[in-house]
Amino acid sequence: SYPLDPWSNLHFAEAGTDIIPAMWVFNWQLTHLASGDFEQLFTGNAFYPLEESVLFSVNLLSTAFLSVPLYWVTGDFFLCYRVSIFCSFVLCSVGMLLLSRQLKLGVLASIIASLVFAFSEYRLLSSYANLAAMQWMPFTLLYIHKYFNEKRARHLYCAAIFFGLQTTACETYLILFSII
Repeated sequence: SYPLDPWSNLHFAEAGTDIIPAMWVFNWQLTHLASGDFEQLFTGNAFYPLEESVLFSVNLLSTAFLSVPLYWVTGDFFLCYRVSIFCSFVLCSVGMLLLSRQLKLGVLASIIASLVFAFSEYRLLSSYANLAAMQWMPFTLLYIHKYFNEKRARHLYCAAIFFGLQTTACETYLILFSII
């Protein structure tokens, strides 16, 4: 949503990017998740007569899933889209702070690491919710690190959950993060 007006729904069409298809997928998945219509979650009215055409576009399933309570209250998917981008900044910084502290960095170094990760130029210049949604990466690495330190299976389960959230937030990061 930066540098756009955060309260106006009119500026998304003027963003100068191809954000409209991503917003359509987000709206499609959000409305079907909110209504409980899971059978139609990946179908779409694009690329007719192909079924499940949403799979040809960006993946925003976990982002839409986490936005469902706000959508139930407001019914405004523009607001849900903006809030999901904002929350990705907060979660990126919290996740990196926790990971940095787990790696025994000092408080100041952890704060700097969290700010650099959350507010990197790559994230600030992207108005796409799927590319901004890298907030689950530090949580995944945190629990993998905890698993190797403590050998508790629950840390491995948490890492798997966060990895699943990350891969359903952006398919690009599924490929890139799997390499790590």
